[in-house]
Amino acid sequence: MNSKILLFFLALTCAVPSAHAQAPDALSPVVPLRNAPPGVDPALGVIPGHAIMVSIDDLPAHAKADAMRDLRDNEQGYTVVSDAWIADALNYEKALLPPGDKSALLGALRIDPARTGLARMAFVGTIAEMKLDGRTVMAKRVFKRADGVVLFVQEWQFAEAGGAILRIRELQNAKVGRHLARLMVERAPGGARRTELMWTDERTAYTVDVFDDVDSAKARAAGYDRQWLLQLAESFGT
Repeated sequence: MNSKILLFFLALTCAVPSAHAQAPDALSPVVPLRNAPPGVDPALGVIPGHAIMVSIDDLPAHAKADAMRDLRDNEQGYTVVSDAWIADALNYEKALLPPGDKSALLGALRIDPARTGLARMAFVGTIAEMKLDGRTVMAKRVFKRADGVVLFVQEWQFAEAGGAILRIRELQNAKVGRHLARLMVERAPGGARRTELMWTDERTAYTVDVFDDVDSAKARAAGYDRQWLLQLAESFGT
């Protein structure tokens, strides 16, 4: 996972794998909800092994304030981050297992790159981010497009890991197949860019990071715009 999603999917999801420490800027999923969905403990705010969706208005005051800032970013179309933020996310080489190393794949990864749009990209390697009883339940695979842009494709088997996901309805601004998703562009003052697309199904959370701005004129001219990213994600068959 990238540096801001060690434990939580910020804005789209809030995740709880026990082996990771909370990212300092993340919205905790352990929050009292004003109107808890069926089966949710209102004092806890989540159901272990499940993903739920709530409204911004269901959140307590401090969490609602964070979500409202994210909603304003949605409306603006991008969020401003530091250059170091994106540079840190790209600093993945030390943890990378090369393509021939299968040890990271002893688990339940569901995406078969050969059957997706990823097949047209160079596979760089895998980062195993969480294991449970010897099985990889969270991993990130790294690819490079023909133009050299790096992509991360991350899967977290939250249901198998006993994790929980809380999604905020108003922040979902895209769809991947039948699933609501959040697509957000990050822009740094020095020119670094990243686009992040996040969605879940009933048992897996997915994140695609593209270290490019899909809304830029350059990306649109090259055919690497929002539509390209959504089509890539839909090719995963989730």
